[in-house]
Amino acid sequence: MSLFPNKIKDSSYGDVCCIAKQTHLSFSNSDSKASKFFDPIHCDILGAYRMPWFCRDYYCLSIMNDASRTTWVFLMKEKREASQLIKDICVMVKTQFGLNVKTIRSENGKELTSRPMKNFYAENRIVHQKSCVDTHNKMEGLKGSIGTS
Repeated sequence: MSLFPNKIKDSSYGDVCCIAKQTHLSFSNSDSKASKFFDPIHCDILGAYRMPWFCRDYYCLSIMNDASRTTWVFLMKEKREASQLIKDICVMVKTQFGLNVKTIRSENGKELTSRPMKNFYAENRIVHQKSCVDTHNKMEGLKGSIGTS
């Protein structure tokens, strides 16, 4: 059993769906990046999309490791799924890489700033940094490439 079940069975939809759902041009890419893996990771919830993805999901959670620029993208039916996905990524990082996520940077979405998530951050000694909505950040290049509404 996989930690993250593969929701996408046919990847041929990927590029076309992403381009079709794009609603604005991306910001320019940033050349700065962290020197340590998973410190920080950037998280963003995209959506709701006007039309669901082919698997009937309306939201997307993107998580980017700042040091390597490795990005995980999860499709979600509801925004509330993001909290558990963040927790799962932190467990996966510990299990697969033997490292702890030290800093999570996100916008002010309640799914990532709720009391249970604040408790999770505290229990795991994770610093949660909030970025300002509608300002340029590391995730903007990704948002433009996978689309946002």
